[in-house]
Amino acid sequence: MKFKGGIVQVKDLEIFSSGRRKRSIIVYTREKESREFEIHFYDENVDQLEKLEYRDYVVISFNLDSEVFEDESGKSYFTHMIGDKILFHKKYY
Repeated sequence: MKFKGGIVQVKDLEIFSSGRRKRSIIVYTREKESREFEIHFYDENVDQLEKLEYRDYVVISFNLDSEVFEDESGKSYFTHMIGDKILFHKKYY
């Protein structure tokens, strides 16, 4: 899947006790009714985010991942956008 839009925020790098690295970005669609999304990048893919800045335009390939939690009140579903590659990047000037 692909996302096209602008950067709102590049979050700080997180390093977990397992050694796994995660860095997330908040992006927005450039449409009439703009929406914001968080895309997570892991391990070797986090280095792609180094040059990204607020308002830059990007095209990102990503995969969807989901989790299901179940308790006495029922099931809850969570969907995550997992970044794979920055396909295109243009600086905002």
